[in-house]
Amino acid sequence: MIRWRHHWQAFWKGPDYLEMPRLHRKLSRYRSLTVTLSAWLSAWALRVMSPVALIVLPVAALTSLYALIAVDSPGRLLLLVFLALLLVELGVGGCFRPRIAVFRRVPERVRTGSEFTVVFEWKNRRRWAAFDLFADPFRYSSRLTLRRPARLGELPGGAVATVESSWLARRRGVVRLYRPIVESRFPLGLLKWSCRGSDREDRLVIYPAYMPLRFFDLPLGALGQNTGAASCSRVGESPELLGSRDYREGDDVRRIDWPGSARRGELVVKEFEEERLKRVALVVDTFAPLSSSQYRKRAESPELEAALSLAAAITEYLVRGEAVVDLFAAGAQLHRIRTGRHTACLDAVLDILAAIEPEPAPVLEKLAPEVFAEIARIGGAVVILLGDDAERRAFVRNLALSGASLRVILLGRAAADVPVDWRVITPEAVLSGRILSL
Repeated sequence: MIRWRHHWQAFWKGPDYLEMPRLHRKLSRYRSLTVTLSAWLSAWALRVMSPVALIVLPVAALTSLYALIAVDSPGRLLLLVFLALLLVELGVGGCFRPRIAVFRRVPERVRTGSEFTVVFEWKNRRRWAAFDLFADPFRYSSRLTLRRPARLGELPGGAVATVESSWLARRRGVVRLYRPIVESRFPLGLLKWSCRGSDREDRLVIYPAYMPLRFFDLPLGALGQNTGAASCSRVGESPELLGSRDYREGDDVRRIDWPGSARRGELVVKEFEEERLKRVALVVDTFAPLSSSQYRKRAESPELEAALSLAAAITEYLVRGEAVVDLFAAGAQLHRIRTGRHTACLDAVLDILAAIEPEPAPVLEKLAPEVFAEIARIGGAVVILLGDDAERRAFVRNLALSGASLRVILLGRAAADVPVDWRVITPEAVLSGRILSL
């Protein structure tokens, strides 16, 4: 029963190497049987037949129909030729069908607009050679563009080869790569003979492109907080040593300076200065409704892309400057993460920014009161807005009333009565890399 349920769920999910229609993915309660069956039929047709066969087969079908109607039709000769080619393709191709162990190496994350390489390792498990081999012939995602395919003309029996494909990361997002496929179109290029790799699917994070900032002015409330080393997870850091003093009752015995105590003949303890860290909250607005035409074309919101790019640049600047950042990405689900002072924390923030989708309804007003209290305890906050309306102004006003010192950055056009302390920036300026200081 469990196995049957697993197969049924896999059927509704669709073939992993073919992107299901976006409408089908978005609908959670209703699944179209027609759409799912069409997807599976298209996937198997593309998996088995080459583009040449997809063109030749309809012609052969019409020729066969005409040959059955007209007794003396010369189309019968064409039909026999096609059948002979098909038999050769099935016989020779079946004998040389590849049996290859394939392993794939994909980078964990790449930058939007950059090219990256996918490395394949092939091992022929047959005694005879495999010919005309392609790796992962189907597109991974609409977010990626294939620049150079991974192809090999011949792989001798038992041999091992390394091939590479080159891809361009066009759009931000998280891409799940289907299980690796190796296909061969030997000998005539009509049918595809393929084999698959392990059951593991790779995950590729395409984080927003950003230009590193040269200077960023923090809110006043974010300067020099006594947070100490316990406020965030850091490896290999310790407070700064100031000196030593005489031992007093109640001092931690672990701070006793034994070499100094031996020299002086009495107990002395080490004194340390607690670190003063800069801590700031970063609130990103994700309310960016798309029109129906933009949704069908999978268009992006320039305001949202600029906001995420700017958030990545601010986080990178603060992490590089030994600051702690609390990211609040408001959406249908609140994304919350606190960074430390190492590269892994920046990678975690980039992973979150890569997965954010535009929200069709206002989200800032739905934040819980606990979030306001947390931001107020942090003291300083940077708010990135995608527009200027009554709801967003109310959010900024309530956040300021909670006691936080704010820096508000507005992306897009602003009204005539925009507050003087708001920084207004066009999305084009951010996406083109012209914003170097804030």
